[in-house]
Amino acid sequence: MWSVGISAGFSAAHYIPGHPKCGRLHGHNYKVELHVESNKLNEMGFVLDFGDLKSALNEILKRLDHTLLNESVSKDYQPPSAEKIAAYLYYEVKKSTDLRNFNIKVRVYETPTSWAEYFEI
Repeated sequence: MWSVGISAGFSAAHYIPGHPKCGRLHGHNYKVELHVESNKLNEMGFVLDFGDLKSALNEILKRLDHTLLNESVSKDYQPPSAEKIAAYLYYEVKKSTDLRNFNIKVRVYETPTSWAEYFEI
């Protein structure tokens, strides 16, 4: 099994209603990691081209950058916790034709030391 990954970032605000601290509007500089696994390589010896991975992820992150996640992420992923943002990004990335048939994982860092990850088994 091979695994490749990329990382990218975006800045956004959010709040978690009812949480004593995170219930107030605040922002993060999020870091996102996209991991792709495969048990075979393509004809060039890649799982996938890193450029293709970056393009797929950056298209989605552009829609979130400098937004209020409570408004920019669909209602299915509210409140926009790191866990729900990871799931949102996972399903948005999976819609990409190039990634539909791969095992993927999405990790979202809310801070340099705190992260949430979403994947399916």
